[in-house]
Amino acid sequence: MKTDWYRVNHLLGYRKGEDGKIEIDPEQAKLIKRIYESSLKGKGSKVIANELSEEGVPTQRNKQFWAGNTILDIIKNPYYKGVRTQSGVEYKVPAIFDEAYWQKVNDNIKNNRIFSGTKVVHKYLLNKGLVCCGVCGKNYYGRKQRNSKYAYYLCASRKSRLEDCHNRALNLEVFERFVWDNFFRNGEMYQRVTEAFKHGGSEKRLAETNTEIQKNEKEINAIKRKISNNYQNFIEEIVDKENYLRAKNSLEAKLQHEMEVQEALKKEQILLQNEERFLSEIRKDIPMPESWKPKNGNNPYFEDWMQRTWDKTLKGGLNLANKGIIDDEMPLSEKKQLIQKYIQKLNVTFHHAQKYFLIEVQFNIPIPNETYMLNNNQDLAANLDNKLIFPTKELIDYSPHPSGQNTLKRYKVFKKKLEKEVGEFEYTLKDILG
Repeated sequence: MKTDWYRVNHLLGYRKGEDGKIEIDPEQAKLIKRIYESSLKGKGSKVIANELSEEGVPTQRNKQFWAGNTILDIIKNPYYKGVRTQSGVEYKVPAIFDEAYWQKVNDNIKNNRIFSGTKVVHKYLLNKGLVCCGVCGKNYYGRKQRNSKYAYYLCASRKSRLEDCHNRALNLEVFERFVWDNFFRNGEMYQRVTEAFKHGGSEKRLAETNTEIQKNEKEINAIKRKISNNYQNFIEEIVDKENYLRAKNSLEAKLQHEMEVQEALKKEQILLQNEERFLSEIRKDIPMPESWKPKNGNNPYFEDWMQRTWDKTLKGGLNLANKGIIDDEMPLSEKKQLIQKYIQKLNVTFHHAQKYFLIEVQFNIPIPNETYMLNNNQDLAANLDNKLIFPTKELIDYSPHPSGQNTLKRYKVFKKKLEKEVGEFEYTLKDILG
């Protein structure tokens, strides 16, 4: 076997050294080893390709999407065991794997075919249509595959490379925890409403709603007049049938939208006319935790007393932070209904240049919408309205041997981006870690 030290042909895992000879690229070699290890563990080529694409790992040609065939070519390429063949002649090149390991991975390929691209059934907390892409407007949907620890919410445009808007995916577990813990777990939705009434006052909000209803009624009447005029123009042959139908469909769609707005505003008006009724409606959606319920036998008097005590606790607005007053054991179906009832839309936009997510939350109830910033690692978030920074998952500090991704450094980078976007933040890392 001849030695060939000079031809690399842009092969992933290799580079040309200072002396012009082929050498192993240590960073790219890590990716090659990961691909081989994943394949040996039973992952199909499509599964591996999807994982790399979702994580944003670029291909050798700096493309965003990996193909299953590319992964398969990497696994089958004898170059990685130190052999390059050209014109029937074998040349020896630097090997990333020994021949025995390379052969073992290749022999295992046929066992992976049944898992290639197979999806598993996964129950998602956020219903379809709740999370929307802030770039193209398509829905975000949940996805998890067999033999993979990775699960994401990602934009539907990524199903087609031609339509891909390049908005980044969100870690499924982190994002679901962000929504549940931040808005529901500790009765936060109830606290948001009471705070909104405290600052704005139900009378003020009712006046604003009444004004919106008046504007809405004027708009509805104006659309109805346009529909009538359009029909009259058609009867008098001022417009042809095609233009008449086009205008008719457009106006009817606008009318339908305004009627839906009117219905929501009037429902809000009824609730705001009685602040206590509104708060009572929300309290009904915060059931008594299991820890509060009697453990020994059925005692209706004791149960009634505990229920009244629980209602009083909520009504009094006692400090319930971090108490987990809504049980995590609540059935998934009930959690989904609760989220759907109070949250109208979650718009997600990833800013590639600054490397952060912007999440806009629109509510179904009369409280101010909120905007959040989520860092690139998806472990720190900030409410841009009250300037509160908080972790979305367990923060890992790699000190005393910093790897460049320790907690303090990530926090400072995130805080710097926040201050650039919305001004100085008063919160410190100590506040976050408690």
